[in-house]
Amino acid sequence: MSIKVAIIEDETMVADMLKAWFSRRPDLQVVGCAADGAAALALCRQQQPDVATLDIQLPGINGLAVADLLLQELPATKIVILSGRQDPYFIARAKQLGVHGYVDKMSPLTHLEKAVRAVAAGGQFFSGAVQQALNDQYRQPDAFNKILTPRERDILGLIATGLSDHEVGAQLKISPETVGTHRRNASRKLNIFNDRKLMQYAREQGLDFSVNQLPAKGTGQPAHRKKTT
Repeated sequence: MSIKVAIIEDETMVADMLKAWFSRRPDLQVVGCAADGAAALALCRQQQPDVATLDIQLPGINGLAVADLLLQELPATKIVILSGRQDPYFIARAKQLGVHGYVDKMSPLTHLEKAVRAVAAGGQFFSGAVQQALNDQYRQPDAFNKILTPRERDILGLIATGLSDHEVGAQLKISPETVGTHRRNASRKLNIFNDRKLMQYAREQGLDFSVNQLPAKGTGQPAHRKKTT
């Protein structure tokens, strides 16, 4: 039985290379390629692949946001992140979401193929550079404290869309003071004490996606995004 693979990659040359590599394996079936976040979601929802190889830096919805949605909607689809980013916090974010593999783009293609086969079989695969980045982080005495809590991620996600502490509090049904406390805790963990830089970081890490999962007060519908200037 073949393994259905979806390739999510915005660089055409890389996507073509991956498609050619997988297509030469008789037990790996490429069911499609997508070059941005929205197309990735549409492809996976339609084809329901066994494995999706997922770049993080995608146009539109970023890779972490796509992974978050797919892991919720299509639990049978395994996610392998393929990225050149080795930031320990970024990798830890991906693991927190529950991705099944993470391969450094500098790794040989054989590593990605091993990752696809491993996760399709129910396992996990993290390439050497990725595992080293995680090990370096875990050796720090306060490593685990640097990872944001789910509440801190939600609050940063809402702040990243331009909502004030009062508006965030209304969405989460907590006081603005509590919102401020969580925001300051997140700033301390990330060592980012400028609000604009904090918002930028949240967007880069895909944290602003969390607003899509939170109902607007009294409506049961996703919260409205507020444009920032």
